[in-house]
Amino acid sequence: MMTPISKYFFYPLIFLLFFIEGQAFQGNPRYLDQIQELEKEIARSQIDTTKVKTLYKLIDVVVNAGDKNKAIQLLNTAFEIVDYQNQKDLVNKLYQLRTKLYIEDYDIAIKHLNEHLLDESQFDTISKAHAYNSLSVAHYYKGDYRTAIVNSFKATRLFEIEDKKYALLNSYSNLGHLYHKTNQYQKAINQLQNTIKLSDSLGRNYVKSTALNNIGLVYFDIKENDSALFYLRQSERTKIQLKSTNLASTYHSLSNVLLEMERFDEALSYLNQALALNKKSDNKNGIVHDYMSLGDYFFQQKNYKSAKLNYTDGLSVAEITKNFDLIVQLKFKLGDVYRLSGDYKKALQVRDEAHILKDSLNDQKHQSIAIEAQVKYETEKKERELAQTKQKLAEREHELELHKWLRIFGITATVALLLIIYLVKHKSRAQKILSDQKNQSIQSALDRTKLQLASKQKEHEQLEKALENRDVKDKSDLKKELDRSEKELKDLQIFHDLRETMKQTMAESGADVLQVKQLKEMISNLFIEEKQKTLIVALKSKFPSLSEEDLRLAAAIKQHLLNQEMAMFLQVSTNTLYTRKSRLKQKLNLEQKDDLSKFIHEFEI
Repeated sequence: MMTPISKYFFYPLIFLLFFIEGQAFQGNPRYLDQIQELEKEIARSQIDTTKVKTLYKLIDVVVNAGDKNKAIQLLNTAFEIVDYQNQKDLVNKLYQLRTKLYIEDYDIAIKHLNEHLLDESQFDTISKAHAYNSLSVAHYYKGDYRTAIVNSFKATRLFEIEDKKYALLNSYSNLGHLYHKTNQYQKAINQLQNTIKLSDSLGRNYVKSTALNNIGLVYFDIKENDSALFYLRQSERTKIQLKSTNLASTYHSLSNVLLEMERFDEALSYLNQALALNKKSDNKNGIVHDYMSLGDYFFQQKNYKSAKLNYTDGLSVAEITKNFDLIVQLKFKLGDVYRLSGDYKKALQVRDEAHILKDSLNDQKHQSIAIEAQVKYETEKKERELAQTKQKLAEREHELELHKWLRIFGITATVALLLIIYLVKHKSRAQKILSDQKNQSIQSALDRTKLQLASKQKEHEQLEKALENRDVKDKSDLKKELDRSEKELKDLQIFHDLRETMKQTMAESGADVLQVKQLKEMISNLFIEEKQKTLIVALKSKFPSLSEEDLRLAAAIKQHLLNQEMAMFLQVSTNTLYTRKSRLKQKLNLEQKDDLSKFIHEFEI
């Protein structure tokens, strides 16, 4: 948020050196030699694109050394000279670094940016615009949205004067977001409309998709659901065309709007899609919010069982990420579910846990503020003493040592890069081989099932002909045999069709993981558990020590499944399957040389 997209000017070298050399270093002294060498390299450089690359390295070292004051100063200088069109990767790295620094130390950023703006001699119009934009970012992360708006507005006006369209595109989007944050809805809509219009003229569809999504959220907040749905649908289409990785957020927003419009089935569909995408990208924060929204949906429908399942799943993920605020929210929601379900004891227990955690979080925040104040006091107390020590260390030069380490670093980096390239290619080949083996195994299973179908069909036809033979006197037994054969034939046909469907689904690009899982469960339930229920009961009766896993494995063997299929339907690896088979033989009192499959097929039921 709050990052300029592009500008086109080169800042004077004198200003760069003012920032690099004009401030005493206040970080870990062991980084000093490396910092000094990079500063000299920057001073020697005559090309800004090369200079800013070295400057980024310097910022990274200064951050690691712990001198965030100097890091923020250097970062502002980097934004002044970077080439936004031709150094996009570097621009993204600078944005990420600025976000981290401003979130952690927005007060330092605000202090230095304000001091920076006081010196008019150091600025041209574009430089000042970017400084205001950075100041807006710092105030945004501090939570002071109104001051952020003032500075973002100043930056926007200066970009308009200089006709810097790429920078304007981001400024309009930033202002729209800030106006939305402060409930100035019409102003937010105007700025986001400006973003959409300028995005079209510049061909910036990714920025456009974000603006469409945000304007939809503004209309949702003012209860204009038809307009909200219109813009969110446009955002969805644009993101699909761009193959955006952020489609889940739009699906989540669409579900909220559709719930308000009481279009419950569509809302549920979008929520499930959002959850699937967030799971695919391992966006745990998004997964938690999706589960919470699904829980809210079922809670509104008074389906407390489903609400509880989704809240519980969300709570499990939130506990993994240690997002305590979301944990508190989910525990309160679970408490409401238990209360309305009549489990008052559990409701009281969960809500008590939520209250305890909430109180603990508040105590931690107060302690953090006190510790921060104490650390600030101690830091200021030792500043002069530390500055003197660093000044002495700064007089030492270790150019030869630094060059040696730079050479070592270069060699190591080259070797590491070659190793990474080799590993990536090797992994790709291994995955292809594994995929081919899996497909071949599934195809072999299907071919085997087709042969079984053909054999069973032939047997069935023979029984039908025998039944039609007038010479047969007692046809009742034959009729029963024909009925049994017909049932087995239907079961085998269903078994084949389900596996064929599963194979096609897995082969499709962007296969629906949920659908594949459902097909596996359906095959497992119908042809492993239900069909072999008699076998399971008989084995359990004779061998009480058998677990549910053991019984399901025996049923799968009885079904004539291949090892690869058993592993797939039992949801275990092939190695684990062999281990379970060995354990099952022991529980069935079989020796190592005995054939497990033969024993199960010949077991008297």
